[in-house]
Amino acid sequence: MAIRQKTRGHRTGPLSIEDSSLLTRAFHESPAAISIIDFDDWSYLAANDAFLELTGREWHEVIGRSSAEVNLWEDDEDRLRFSSLLLGSPAVTAFDAPLRRGSGEIVYGAISGKLIDLNGRTVILILAHDITERRRSEARIRYLAYHDGLTALPNQTLFHDRVQMALSIGRRRNEQTAVLSLDIDNFKRINETLGLTAGDAILQSVADQIKGVLRETDTVARFGGDEFAILLPSVATPGHLIEVTERILATVRSTRSAQGKDLHLSASIGIAYSPADGATAEELIRNSASAMQRATERGDSWEYANPLGEDQLDWQRLKADLKVATARSQFELFYQPVVSVRDRRLLSTEALIRWQHPQRGFLSPGTFIPIAESSGAIQEIGAWVINSACGQVRGWLDAGLNPVPVSLNISGGQMLRGNLIETIDGALQKHRLDPTYLRVETTESAIFQDVPRVANVLAALKERGVDISIDDFGTGYSSLTQLTQLPLNAVKIDRSFAEDVTTNPNSAATTAAIISMAHSVGLRATAEGIETEGQLAFLKKHRCDEMQGFLQAAPMPADSYAALLKEERTAVPAG
Repeated sequence: MAIRQKTRGHRTGPLSIEDSSLLTRAFHESPAAISIIDFDDWSYLAANDAFLELTGREWHEVIGRSSAEVNLWEDDEDRLRFSSLLLGSPAVTAFDAPLRRGSGEIVYGAISGKLIDLNGRTVILILAHDITERRRSEARIRYLAYHDGLTALPNQTLFHDRVQMALSIGRRRNEQTAVLSLDIDNFKRINETLGLTAGDAILQSVADQIKGVLRETDTVARFGGDEFAILLPSVATPGHLIEVTERILATVRSTRSAQGKDLHLSASIGIAYSPADGATAEELIRNSASAMQRATERGDSWEYANPLGEDQLDWQRLKADLKVATARSQFELFYQPVVSVRDRRLLSTEALIRWQHPQRGFLSPGTFIPIAESSGAIQEIGAWVINSACGQVRGWLDAGLNPVPVSLNISGGQMLRGNLIETIDGALQKHRLDPTYLRVETTESAIFQDVPRVANVLAALKERGVDISIDDFGTGYSSLTQLTQLPLNAVKIDRSFAEDVTTNPNSAATTAAIISMAHSVGLRATAEGIETEGQLAFLKKHRCDEMQGFLQAAPMPADSYAALLKEERTAVPAG
């Protein structure tokens, strides 16, 4: 039985091996999947039956074809990694990688390789063992170690880790993290009356209901019995927790049926947030649990770890004021230029909303946008921003200026619960603008609230010619690989990285990596928060495309920006 091999003109013939019949049989009957690949072009020269069985392919689908044609590697980075390891060492062992079978099914192989000089020609001898079942067993064990068996929610161990991660990100971004502890009121009586089976069904239903009212970036976990814990990262202000907590209590109150009987459930919630109630996961979880115990004395209520403070009261006052501001349009748009890193040409400008509060003066969006999101006012405010920005661009055009595209910040609420496309279309038509005068910026957290729906909205904008960027990239839970599935044009590197590139090696490495990865998938890279020439030099060195920050200009009112447009002689025309 001959070894199946590839013939390549005068350079190849039968592979020269002694005692070919014995070695051919060993090759063919080996339980290990064996293949031989030309190192120059990664084409398959030989393969045994175990290889064909592992990969689910026929002989003619492999021999003579390149690795890319066979499409075996689930992630091409694994193939490149394997190649680089071989170059660094003549042999590679215990390299685990997912492999794609001919049917599309993914299996796992423990792969060993060795470079061989075959009459002046370098080939790779590769052995692979099917470890799919082992990997599945390991994955199952890991899953059970970090998840609740009844509800499939994260357990206390995984929840603790996620709280620690959220706190770390929150400290870097100067954002608060909240932990809620929840206990179903009088659940022991339900178990005693209806039995454990009905009780388990109710717990599963409650888990699903709570997940339904949270963001994708939030986490709900089960600690055991009828106790749950909820992580809310990136909380704008403590008062925002009131809105979320009330939604959770409302969904638990929903009437459920068990064994033909209607149930009227309620819950008690304890709230703790950083840094007021703790700087570590242990402190936040412990303090929220203590607050929950106090709430259970009344039932169907919530308690803060500390009494209602000025922060919460201030949130409620601002919420009331925002209703008036929305009705009276107490807002103004400021504009901050975005310029080329290479030559500092004006490329675009970001429209930034400010609230002209009658008593407090100008308020930044970080102060009131979270309130607008939770109260539903974001739809009306967002429509005002879109229409005002389009009207301003039309005014500059009519004045004979050469405006560049204007970037608008779009929240998840606008994309998921509003008529964003219709609003933008209406504003463009009203002010007779081409869509290329608009750019849209949104965040990772906004996208991952509902990826399919957001992707559809972004695709519709992209089809119209609107440029789309991901803002604050590098601080969320997604990867650039995930974002490449979306119709994007650029990523904006979070200012917490870019502003530290000259003082923090980790920030420098992260920023350089994001720029490189963005370019590798055809996206522009924009750095925010640039204030020094040293930061600009770093961006030039790593070929960042755009920058924004006080080094170029601070956000400015429309009339100041119009003066800048008059001075700008090298502005890039829109489109």
